[in-house]
Amino acid sequence: MRLLINCALLELTGESRLCQKYHHLTLNERRTLYKLLEAVHSKEEIACHLRRHRSTIYRELQRNTHHHEEAVYQGYFHVLAK
Repeated sequence: MRLLINCALLELTGESRLCQKYHHLTLNERRTLYKLLEAVHSKEEIACHLRRHRSTIYRELQRNTHHHEEAVYQGYFHVLAK
């Protein structure tokens, strides 16, 4: 809930600085993404929190989510992300 309020405030004050050209996510951004995913935040909330476009978040998850037979090896692992 707090993330949504922060996003609304950023939009009202004109501080939503979404990047116009593509930059890779930093390791710290990937760590934050991982923590927010674990806390069951929506991808839109995560994008707003990181001040990134939601498609950047979707692409990151699509590229770096691992699928394996054993559940323990499935999911997004920020330390393995490229």
